[in-house]
Amino acid sequence: MIRLPFDPEWGGLGHDALTMVYVLEHLGYGCRDAGLLFTLATQMVSMAIPIQQFGSDELKERYLRRLIDGSIISAHAISEPEAGSDATAMSTTATEDGDSYVINGKKAFCTSGPVADVITVYTTTDAEAGATGITAFVVETGQSRRPRW
Repeated sequence: MIRLPFDPEWGGLGHDALTMVYVLEHLGYGCRDAGLLFTLATQMVSMAIPIQQFGSDELKERYLRRLIDGSIISAHAISEPEAGSDATAMSTTATEDGDSYVINGKKAFCTSGPVADVITVYTTTDAEAGATGITAFVVETGQSRRPRW
């Protein structure tokens, strides 16, 4: 399932996004575990697809193949206690500190967070820019558990 929309060079099957959505929809009819389906969609849509489409070569080499084969699990952190899932109202910030960034804030309802190896953390890097001032960071969690799907 995870391999569907990814380039074969990374271990994917090369299908389009519509095929992925079609498969997820039909799995929804037969799978009693909606949490599993949400986790699969999160793995693909919140982490792996953005890395394939927009990530640096370093990000692709480091994470993409393992995200696609399920050897690592991803999560996304967008919701906040005071803003809910309204990304434009988030207060978590990321500020440059030399060659890196410092992330400061609180997240809630982090899909797959307790078992994730990497998390897409959404932050505000330019509060005055509104939605275009939002930046997503790939953050490793330090989880030692490496489940396979």
